[in-house]
Amino acid sequence: MNVRDCVAGLPESVRRRILSDPAVRDRVSGGMELPDVLSSPEWAAEWASRADRLRKEALRRILLVYGATAFEEEKSEEEALRDGRWTGAEWRVALAGLRLTGILYAIRKTWGDRLYFVPADMAAVWQRLLLPAFADPLDESEARETAAAAAPFRLPLSLELLSAWSAIRRAGLPLTSKGAVSKPSAARLVSAMRLTAEELEPLGLAYPYRDQLPVHAALALDLGLCTGVLRKRDREISVSAAGAEAWMARSAQSADAELYRMAMLRYAVPDPGRHLAAAAVCACRAFEWYRDRDFLRIGIAPSAWEVWMNLLVSFGWAERGTFRGEAVFRLLAELGDARTPEDRESRTEEGFAERFERFLVQPDGEIFVPPGVGLAERWQLEAVSERVTADRMFVYRLTAATVRRAYDSGWREGELRRFLERGSGAALPGPVEEALRDWFRALGKVRVVDAMLLRTEDAGTAERLLQDEEAAGWLLERVGDRDFIVDPAHAKELVARLEKIGFPPAPDRAEGSEPGAGGETEADAGTSDPGWIYTGSVPSLYRQDGTLETAGRLFPGLSDVPPGWLRQTGSYHSTTRRELVRRALDWRAALQVGEDGGRLFVPDALETSGDGWQVRGRWGGPDGAEEPDTLPADRCSPLRIVLPDLEPLPFADAPANG
Repeated sequence: MNVRDCVAGLPESVRRRILSDPAVRDRVSGGMELPDVLSSPEWAAEWASRADRLRKEALRRILLVYGATAFEEEKSEEEALRDGRWTGAEWRVALAGLRLTGILYAIRKTWGDRLYFVPADMAAVWQRLLLPAFADPLDESEARETAAAAAPFRLPLSLELLSAWSAIRRAGLPLTSKGAVSKPSAARLVSAMRLTAEELEPLGLAYPYRDQLPVHAALALDLGLCTGVLRKRDREISVSAAGAEAWMARSAQSADAELYRMAMLRYAVPDPGRHLAAAAVCACRAFEWYRDRDFLRIGIAPSAWEVWMNLLVSFGWAERGTFRGEAVFRLLAELGDARTPEDRESRTEEGFAERFERFLVQPDGEIFVPPGVGLAERWQLEAVSERVTADRMFVYRLTAATVRRAYDSGWREGELRRFLERGSGAALPGPVEEALRDWFRALGKVRVVDAMLLRTEDAGTAERLLQDEEAAGWLLERVGDRDFIVDPAHAKELVARLEKIGFPPAPDRAEGSEPGAGGETEADAGTSDPGWIYTGSVPSLYRQDGTLETAGRLFPGLSDVPPGWLRQTGSYHSTTRRELVRRALDWRAALQVGEDGGRLFVPDALETSGDGWQVRGRWGGPDGAEEPDTLPADRCSPLRIVLPDLEPLPFADAPANG
């Protein structure tokens, strides 16, 4: 789920607490909407600069261990305790504070378990703020020593998908009655792609009818539906003219950056390590070499790193190499926010120039398309010509068949000529102009009339229909002794009349169709996700939890505890000390043993024997190092319970739904 969806479902009690934060309140007062504030990198940077250590460390751990996936409240506390750096009290207070700041969101499953999650569209922002790689690119002299790994040329994903989507525009993509793509249709789709199923298998993507549809075809459908270029209606996936026009108006750089954002949200989120790798790469500048080890040291699992980097290579966005025996990589496109304002202005101007780079129309009808030609021009060329090669330089060819296809889709001779001359910046070569004139001359001279055929069982039935004055008025022409041509505009009236005079038409079922077809398909069921691939978004399946965290809820009985147990160490009677230790155990809180400034002890268990008792646990050391120990009662003095700062939390219980 993204921030906007999360904010839309916020319980009112939580919304009020988030709005009470000065940094949020000031921005909302200045005219920003709450979802825009909570998804703003500027707000996130301000929060990170002033947040206390406890909450920042908790968010770092969440990003490292869970990424943008949902995690169970109780299980995460147990895991944090095993880490040795946390007490349960600290972890619970940190989660509550992050939720009341608008960083974490909480849902509750039907059976009662509470889950927390960071919205997918903000996880990468927090990762870059709190887990930065601090990676510097190789300098010019070092870059000259780098050896790029041998690999076949790959198109950037924006162009790879353009070819696949063009195949759908030409032939359509019919679906079966159950919503599946037929194997022949899938084969036609992937024939336009160099991306292979083997390259995508490590992602473990799940989608309907996996046994019939290769994973690279599923990816083309998924991203096509999410960008709006494709649309799914009834039993067909087709190109949306409006969606395609909007997408192709982008520069190739903008399209690839948006595809990267989608890929990160849809294919990296399910794996925290992979998502951390994807977020870290966003900070890299294109065409500069970086060492892999600089990114692995922030905690990315090497296996997750390899999966993501191999994917970037397959998508034409990166290449691998070696520098003095070390693994290095460089991006071949700007995928994130690594650019300075000056870079953005410069790159935008370059992108504008590329957008209007010319293609070349040759006298033999071949069209050479350099790398800088824009998506819109390429999309049009896909419609009016055939693709011969698709490398750094694309080559298309005009033929009689492609011109006929263009004519059928609405192109006319003058329109095609103007497009080719505008795109090439020159008059058409004579042979091409003459060929276009000849090819278009024969088109449109005859046409198929939009009509229907009414077939009767025998000639006698046909005669009886002609005797009905009203029905006969809608029968345009008799064909043979038992068929009639019918105007489709009056088909409904004719059917109604035939039923009235006792000749109800039998349903015309297409060959191979199944009775009862239609309705909800497997791909549609139970999801509002526009894509084809399942994203595994658990939070979207549940409503947000309306319970507001308070000090009283996090630490039951807090109001009954003597204030001195929390404020300063004290020397108490053995019975009182035992009760104090028991309370710390219930809250999973630390104890301070000794005078003020004494050491922290995290109790694990209270053991009694007769009138005596002892507490087993561990001493807190530097960097969370554990020192197991068992303290007899006479060593547990002076003593106090150590709780985290509760100031941000309301003390009293609030109504469950705010």
